[in-house]
Amino acid sequence: AEPPGTHAESGQILQEDVAVHPSPGLSIEALAIARVMAMERARLEAEERAQQEEREWEEEERQLEAEERARKEERAARLAAENAVHAAEMDAAEATRLHVL
Repeated sequence: AEPPGTHAESGQILQEDVAVHPSPGLSIEALAIARVMAMERARLEAEERAQQEEREWEEEERQLEAEERARKEERAARLAAENAVHAAEMDAAEATRLHVL
């Protein structure tokens, strides 16, 4: 047997690695490259998911802000209408009072 660190040991590692890998015959370097590529792909996919979630959150935030603005505008319009009605009633009451005098 050859001492550790020789080709025989490398061959042993390769045989063990290939035994659990679906593509027999790949070198240790090819397996390492495939692992790095898979990790990079997973990282990029996770990053894309995070960006998509951020875009969705920002859109939801804009929508909530728009709904809040619409509620405020509706409330302001309702108050303005109520004030106009009240002013008209006061004017009518004043006109009636002056007419009676």
